[in-house]
This record gives sequence, C-alpha cells and structure tokens, in this order.
Amino acid sequence: MCLAVVLFAGLTFTSCEKKSDADLLLGKWSVTSVTTTIDGVAVEKKIESGEYMYYTFASDGKYITDVNAAGEKLTEDGTYELNGKTLILDKGTVDENVFTIQELTNSSLVMKNKIGTLNMTKVK
Repeated sequence: MCLAVVLFAGLTFTSCEKKSDADLLLGKWSVTSVTTTIDGVAVEKKIESGEYMYYTFASDGKYITDVNAAGEKLTEDGTYELNGKTLILDKGTVDENVFTIQELTNSSLVMKNKIGTLNMTKVK
C-alpha cells in the first residue's frame, strides 16, 4: 500500500511540471492588438477584420513574421534568442529588436519593446 502511494505521488508531481518559457514560446502566435504611447497617452490598435500579424517561433531558434495590414502582405524570417524575460530578434544585425516578455502562458503572450506592446494569443 505504501509503495502504491509513493508511486502515485511521484506521478502526480512529475505530470504537473511547469513548462519552461522557451517551450511556451514555441508555435504560432496571432497579434490581437498593438499598444503604443503617443505624447504620453497609450493608444491601442486592434487588428482589423481581414488583417493579421503572426509570429511563429521554432525550436531551432528561427522565427517567421507574416503580416497583412492595409492590403499589404509581408513575410520575414530571422533568428531569435530568449534570455529569461528578454526576447531578442535578429541579434547583432541592423534589424535587431529587443522585447521584454510581460506575460507568457499556454495561450497568451504579451511582449514590449521601446515602440510599444504586442498582445498575442496562441494559434497552434
């Protein structure tokens, strides 16, 4: 009986392990809104119907952005590095972009840089 309790407890604790931020980041994220500060006032722009902005993060340190805004489509790719709550896109290049992750869960990602804040939901 004691052995069964110990085995059950061991399985319970290992199945409840928290995913790392690196694991949570993987996959496709849809930007739902962008908040920027203009003259000290936070302005939120929601993604309009027919528009989209996706970030896809792969386990090999590569990412893809796919955007359709104002009738213009753009796809770019690059590399990313996650150090704690700091996400660096295209480190060491002229396109380097540094974000601070404010929230990262199974379904929500909020990251901020010097320009504004991206609010995202997980697609897959």
